[in-house]
Amino acid sequence: MAAARLRGTYGRSAIGLGTSGLVVAVAVIVPTFAEATPPKALRAPEPAASTAQPQAPVPMSKITAAAPRPRNPDEGSGCGRSFHPPVDGKLALRGAYRTGRAKSYKFCPTWSGFGHVRGRFHGGIDVSATTGTPVRAGTDGTLTYGNNPGGFGKYARLSFQHPKRGRDGTCHGSTELEIIYAHLLDESVKIGAPPRHVRAGEVVGRVGCTGNARGMCSPSPESHVHVTVQRPDARGRIDPLAFFGWQVHRPDEGDKASEWASCFER
Repeated sequence: MAAARLRGTYGRSAIGLGTSGLVVAVAVIVPTFAEATPPKALRAPEPAASTAQPQAPVPMSKITAAAPRPRNPDEGSGCGRSFHPPVDGKLALRGAYRTGRAKSYKFCPTWSGFGHVRGRFHGGIDVSATTGTPVRAGTDGTLTYGNNPGGFGKYARLSFQHPKRGRDGTCHGSTELEIIYAHLLDESVKIGAPPRHVRAGEVVGRVGCTGNARGMCSPSPESHVHVTVQRPDARGRIDPLAFFGWQVHRPDEGDKASEWASCFER
């Protein structure tokens, strides 16, 4: 029988003495890489080319957009909380601002919003209301009173714990915030009274014209309550409309009295 053919590469030879005293040379055969490769019949089958068709992209109209998050974790009336409005009835921003002449007004409702107006920062909103209107607490909290003659005048400060919304949208923990109700009537503010707990909707004062709102009591169309939302250090102020989620009417030209001048300064 013919010997099986062996492919390989000759390597080192081993030399020694046999039992008969003859020198014997043994060639050591080292398999080549080709020999190490298994025969085709033993190889794993090659994966078949995929015949699946690529999926068509999903139309943008069928993709549900994620709900926008508040601009910072303290903002928004989410986390299951709602806030009582400062006065009863329809809320509207103050529209009238006096000119240099007595009983002369211009129509500038944009000045009553939150942000930079008239070259300065307005850190709250001015809600139109007649003098003496009850001002109500926005939520449960601790009430104190204060006086700032050159600014807020007589004011009520409502401190409360507000849930924090995390980056993942969940609500956990809390942060301390304050609501300031400014320009209240003198007799409705009890300066020096100890802090007390109040419930949402409880009367905390009445609309007046103290502080830098002097002369704005009814029948002046400028009568209003100023509302500020802030952190206790008063450095981080928040847009009340974005925070509370109240429906507030923004006056337009149809709300302007005929004798009021237009407002050109923004």
